[in-house]
Amino acid sequence: MTGPDDMWEVDVPIRHRADGRTGVHVFAGPATDSAAALAHARRVYNEALEHVQHGREIPFPEQTRWAWAARGLRPDFELQWKEAQVHEVDFVL
Repeated sequence: MTGPDDMWEVDVPIRHRADGRTGVHVFAGPATDSAAALAHARRVYNEALEHVQHGREIPFPEQTRWAWAARGLRPDFELQWKEAQVHEVDFVL
């Protein structure tokens, strides 16, 4: 059973737009379920990408270090959202 403070991880395969290199971008944070976790990951990615495209620093939530954020964004890589894997993380503070 999941709750609002459960931690989730969203692993999104990435592919370089020019040379095809691959990797994984990992997002993590609290969510009520896997659909909410994926929605949070997409939201923070889109917000971060917009900031980078306009020459601004990527926002980082100051209220908690466990909130969703998109750090280490690599705009030259395309995220393969349809291949994202979402799973709950066993996490103890």
